[in-house]
Amino acid sequence: MAGFRRAIAATPSGGTLLIRARGADAYTMDTSGGLTEALTLDRPMTVRLDGIVRVTDSTSRPNPPYLFDVRAPDVRFEGRGAIAGPGIEDDTNDHEDRNHAGLIYVRADRFQFVGPTVRDVPKIGIHLWACHDATISARFSGGIANYMRGHTGLFGIRATGGGRHRIVGNRFERDGRGARLITGYFAGGIMGETRGDLLARNVADVHEKLAYLYTSDSRVVDCRVTDATQTDIVRLVGSNNVVKRLVGERVMGGVSIYNGAGNRVEDCAFRDVRQAGIFLSFLGDYKRGYAGTVIAGNTIIGAADATGLQDGICLYLAGGDTSGVTVARNRIAAAGAAAWRNAIRVESIPPYFADDIAVVDNDLSGSVNGSSLRRVRRGSVERNVARVRGNGAALLQIDS
Repeated sequence: MAGFRRAIAATPSGGTLLIRARGADAYTMDTSGGLTEALTLDRPMTVRLDGIVRVTDSTSRPNPPYLFDVRAPDVRFEGRGAIAGPGIEDDTNDHEDRNHAGLIYVRADRFQFVGPTVRDVPKIGIHLWACHDATISARFSGGIANYMRGHTGLFGIRATGGGRHRIVGNRFERDGRGARLITGYFAGGIMGETRGDLLARNVADVHEKLAYLYTSDSRVVDCRVTDATQTDIVRLVGSNNVVKRLVGERVMGGVSIYNGAGNRVEDCAFRDVRQAGIFLSFLGDYKRGYAGTVIAGNTIIGAADATGLQDGICLYLAGGDTSGVTVARNRIAAAGAAAWRNAIRVESIPPYFADDIAVVDNDLSGSVNGSSLRRVRRGSVERNVARVRGNGAALLQIDS
């Protein structure tokens, strides 16, 4: 690392540090000294990465290993090279994000990573720590081949606090061994939620999620996810977020939203779904409500060989304001002989009732029941076309 330290020291503020290609050979960096011994970028500069830099340590611990520690604003990485980890040793998620091993640790604003490849992350590729306005557009590859339920700590990008990040045009891919990430982008952690993030035009082949976001005022638009067969592909905890034109193919579920109002899921398409399409609910003792939530214009198709289809769209609520919640113009179907339990289910758990929810203009087929409502008052259920299977009901309403 000494040669790299000298090169960084010689790079003036606003200058360019060039890491040249060495053919197929990589620069190997001993990162066992942890974050306190990482290469510190303490002034604005451009790092032109044309070579391959490989790190040696992937042990998550206090003072975790990182290659770069970005402490100055306006640091930019570009080039045709790659940063590579040694791969994962432990993919359990111990929720101590400050102890997770990674490659680049960013604690300053306006960071950019545009162009290079990130391979075989230790646990996190790029960690955005309480900073704002980062832009990341890169290719991420590798991870684990064999998924184990409950082992969820393997992220391309992780943000803790801060926000307004632009996660745009990334590709989260499996490598030649079939290894891939668990989650492309995770936001949240001990520094709190992010705000105002934009995820756009990302393509993900991951085990679980393109994005797991504790966030508000954020947008996920024009993204595509394939073969994420473990969970929903986007999960949001927060308010006033938008998911639009998200495509999922061969997935366990589409979008789930918890503990927030004013969220919108619109014009998405989920095909070959194996469990659930869109799910709105609560975590913990959440009573503030879901007012203004809109789920509209989505297409959800159950997989022909799926045996565990639950609800195409489910609103499972516990108190709070539900005024203006709208489920409209969605198409829910199932291929082959598969059948949803309910195409649309709205249920409020006792002792609560949900008020003023509109379920209108939906095309519902391939389900045992069309619309199932439990403990819903003053709801509007109109102009839905339901083609149910077996002895199901187009509208099943239970007040108790």
